[in-house]
Amino acid sequence: MHSSAYIKFVESLEKDGFKQGYNEELFKLILPEEVNDVEKIVEEEFDKGDINMAIFLPELRRCNGVRKLEERSQRLSKTCGAYSEIMRVLYNATNINDYLDNLISVLNSDNKSERMQAMMNLLRCGKSEKLYEVYRNQCMIEEEEDIRSRCVVGMFYCRNIIENPFAIQRLEQPWKRLKLEMYDCDRNKEERLQSILEFENTIGNCANC
Repeated sequence: MHSSAYIKFVESLEKDGFKQGYNEELFKLILPEEVNDVEKIVEEEFDKGDINMAIFLPELRRCNGVRKLEERSQRLSKTCGAYSEIMRVLYNATNINDYLDNLISVLNSDNKSERMQAMMNLLRCGKSEKLYEVYRNQCMIEEEEDIRSRCVVGMFYCRNIIENPFAIQRLEQPWKRLKLEMYDCDRNKEERLQSILEFENTIGNCANC
């Protein structure tokens, strides 16, 4: 008789082995006597090509999951969404900046989809001064408004204005106004920069209160 966590985890797998948004917390609730079976499933599904299983690999005891991810990344093009996903998982598991730098480098792609995939993975890398600068710089040079909007979310997240970069949160003024002005397609680069500077000055003034 398996635990409810085990049953739910196995049921979350589609027949072809691919599914978006696996539950990391559910994985941690697997009973010790079930761990080996579940890890075997994870490894097999990843080997079949389910890149979303990558989030579990660093936790595996039956194999060196970090090495397995590194080996897979070496066979992938930087322009592949799976590459961004693996770099994010490796960085979060090891805190090694080389992985983060590899992920950041995808923002140089000429392909909008690839830049967006990289940005969404960066937003899952926690918050830091380095990431704040990445979001700020990309916000200034990015041509696509929807990607700029994610950059602004990252900046707000790094400065603790929002708690979750993937949740809709109500903003008070002046944050609500500045958030829009910092990425708005109707504003030119210089105008957006002025809004970013106002944001930073407002943050600084709040810190000194």
